[in-house]
Amino acid sequence: MSIKNAATQKSNHRRKKSITDVLFRTKITACNNIFYSNGKKYKKNLHNKNKRYKFANEILLPTKGTLSPLFCMENKMISEQRIIKIFEDNPEIFGEYFLVEVKVSGDNDISIRIDKDNGLSIDECGQISHQIDTLLNREEEDFNLEVSSPGLTEPFKVTKQYIKNIGHQVEVLTTAGDKIKGVLIAADADGATIEETIIERIGGKKQKTIVKTTLPYGDIKQTKLILSFK
Repeated sequence: MSIKNAATQKSNHRRKKSITDVLFRTKITACNNIFYSNGKKYKKNLHNKNKRYKFANEILLPTKGTLSPLFCMENKMISEQRIIKIFEDNPEIFGEYFLVEVKVSGDNDISIRIDKDNGLSIDECGQISHQIDTLLNREEEDFNLEVSSPGLTEPFKVTKQYIKNIGHQVEVLTTAGDKIKGVLIAADADGATIEETIIERIGGKKQKTIVKTTLPYGDIKQTKLILSFK
């Protein structure tokens, strides 16, 4: 298991667009962006954008450099909220998992971080990736999909990560700039409690003091798991 990413599964087989897609399935509009297909840059060949084109070489020509006017394909954008709704609407599939982070780029590169209480395997990432791929529509939307678990050294992003890691050592950085290292002993929807062991030397002897600090999430800038290899 990698420390950076415990498990990752990619599904980045974009469906290749044929010339039929270009002519009939994909709306082509004049725009200021560069249109790329299979790593090549294209520009409009003829000035009459309303003409019914019959051949590929009448529509697009490979070119080097920036030329104008340029053409781009109008691909349907997948929103982050749509991915979140897929999880919420299918508890029979995703019930034991929870979303940590969803990111979607302008090119429909979808990155999903998921987790569950007892950890996540790469096989489970593959299963989740397949389920999401099925619930989206590749005939209408072109996208890359990556499903992974959060890295072990990454900051917590959602409340369920705090709850999952109760009993583990954490390092908390508060919004006031204070650092607290200790055991995460409690967490709920409002905040988290850390039990810190402070060792002081009093009268030439070491003395341990247990301090419990409860912080609302609004006072926490960052929380990370402290890895132990003992």
